[in-house]
Amino acid sequence: MKPLAINLIVASGSIALTNKLLSESYERSANDQLELIINDSSSIVEDAKTQYSYLLADNAKLTNQLKETDNLLQQEKEHHRLKQLEYLAEVASLTAKLNDTKKQLDDAVSVKTTLLQQLEGLHREHNDLVIIEVSKSLESHYQALKASIEHHLKVDYYIDISNQILAFRDKFNELVKHTNFTLREIKNLEDINISIQDIIDIWDRFIKLKHQWKNLLNVRERLGLKKVLELLEECRENQSQLIPVSNAQKLSDGLSQYHAQQLDKLYNQTNSITTDVNNLQNQVNDLLGQIEAKNLEIDQLKNKLNQPITWRLATRDDLIIGNLIIKYFQNLGIILDRASANYKGHESTLKFHTDRNPRFLGIGELNKHSEALQQACNVRKPVTFDWDAENGLLEATVVISAKPQKSNDADINKLWKQSSQFASIVAKWERIRITGQSQAGKSPTAENIAVCIMSSRKDAGEIRLYNPQHDSRKNHFSIPVTGTSHDDSIEALGELAAAINAQSGDRSKFNLFIFDEIDSTLSASEDVLSTANNIKAIIKQASHQNIGAIFTGQNANAKHYKGFDRSDWNNAVNVHLGSNIKDALTNSNQFSKETADKLKTQADKLFEYCQEKNSELGLEPTDPQAYRFALVIEPNKAPYFLQLPDFGAYTYDLLNLNQCPHCGSKNTVGHGTNRRRCNDCSKTFSV
Repeated sequence: MKPLAINLIVASGSIALTNKLLSESYERSANDQLELIINDSSSIVEDAKTQYSYLLADNAKLTNQLKETDNLLQQEKEHHRLKQLEYLAEVASLTAKLNDTKKQLDDAVSVKTTLLQQLEGLHREHNDLVIIEVSKSLESHYQALKASIEHHLKVDYYIDISNQILAFRDKFNELVKHTNFTLREIKNLEDINISIQDIIDIWDRFIKLKHQWKNLLNVRERLGLKKVLELLEECRENQSQLIPVSNAQKLSDGLSQYHAQQLDKLYNQTNSITTDVNNLQNQVNDLLGQIEAKNLEIDQLKNKLNQPITWRLATRDDLIIGNLIIKYFQNLGIILDRASANYKGHESTLKFHTDRNPRFLGIGELNKHSEALQQACNVRKPVTFDWDAENGLLEATVVISAKPQKSNDADINKLWKQSSQFASIVAKWERIRITGQSQAGKSPTAENIAVCIMSSRKDAGEIRLYNPQHDSRKNHFSIPVTGTSHDDSIEALGELAAAINAQSGDRSKFNLFIFDEIDSTLSASEDVLSTANNIKAIIKQASHQNIGAIFTGQNANAKHYKGFDRSDWNNAVNVHLGSNIKDALTNSNQFSKETADKLKTQADKLFEYCQEKNSELGLEPTDPQAYRFALVIEPNKAPYFLQLPDFGAYTYDLLNLNQCPHCGSKNTVGHGTNRRRCNDCSKTFSV
């Protein structure tokens, strides 16, 4: 037994020693492996640290580049904004110049018409004056000559040449008849200048006749002198019969003086008529000069007006292309005036006026240039033309780029809160401002919100609607109207503000007031400041009196509400519809420019999505079932977009249907088909 025990002891010791040695060996091996792993890990960590430092450096560099890029972008945006303002100013200036030019053209045409009328009047006056003066002058001379003829026929002294005087009178009468006939013919002419020669011929004939008359009388004088000589010869023989020379001299001087006076009178009258004619001719020349100057101005204005009207601020690709199309056809003698553009991003429908062309433009004639315009405008497809028969406009379809893929519904739902959430979202609202342009849907949206609010409240009381346009064809409220004029609204605002300030009234029921067209109500108020202060009091304190208020208006910019600033509406929920969305983002002071730009980008995608959906369904933007959305800005919350339910989805009659007939409570829920259960009295009823 001892040897066995000893052997066991020795064996146990050997085993223990062996285990110890193995344990130490395993420990050393594990330590070596651990050290190796630690060394490898340290190396990896060092490499990671090095890479991290590189990444930090790259990140800092990229951050600086991003800041520089952002600064450049801001500068570029500011530059474009200033350019846009310059363009707008230029457009306003050119518009004013065009209006001035048109007015000048109208004035010039009016002046031309007046001058032509004056010229015609002057011509008529000139003709009449010349004929009158010539007639008077000739009549005076003719009467003098006629009197002289008749006088000499009666004087016995001229009996020996009476036959010659009678023959002269026949010539004289013939000249008088010719003169009367000629003057009547000239008086009927529009331009007397072409018959001046006839008048001169009459004067020449008259002067020749006067000369003949003088010579005829001289014949009698020569005969008289002959007789005087004979008498003198006789007197030599008989001096008692001598006639005094003074008597003969007196007779001769009298005749000479008479003829000299007649010639001077004729000469003076002729000079007077010539002066008047020259003055009239100078006036006519001045008028013709003015007319010529006005005609030159009219030609210049016509040249300006004959230029086609282009898009002045062609900031979009489609507008630039539209101007190229206008220039292309202008070179061909065809005038296209810009009308409108329906821009869809990848393509655009450009519309033009063609009224200033002297002939009808056929579609086939224009489409012959489709491929040439594709190259000239650098577009994807040939430019095609068609007629907008309803509006009488020429349409050009321009494909700018490939059509983008349609927006995915799942992606769009990430940008807005869906209409299925509408009731639960608006249920807790109490003070709301809704803005939107005409036909944006302010009234239906206000009713949807009001019905959802009242349906969700156990203490729901009355809805009082103040609608100054209640009799308009655009009245979409099914809520009974309380006030029907701006005066009613102003009075109700004053009473409500007074009750709120006095903290009076029954607070057990929640009463909701709707004021439609509030911006027009402010404009109609005689005391704008007082009305504005009443609205501010309602916005700030109405909830303390268990009162709700909904205001609707057209302008998103609070500064356009008389007596208001932007911050005055910050205590209300602001709901902006349609084009007012971007106006609100631009004018709001509640978020940064980066946030506003981000929201504008999202709004563009939502607008495009709604337009696509409505186009697929054949819906107009104003149809009750059309896709539409709103920008919602709640106090102390980030702004968001909300898809709007159909107009008329929540109407006033739903409030009565949901009311418990047993206890009058509106705190009811659905309880099977066409049935509801009251949460207050637990009874059910049919609907």
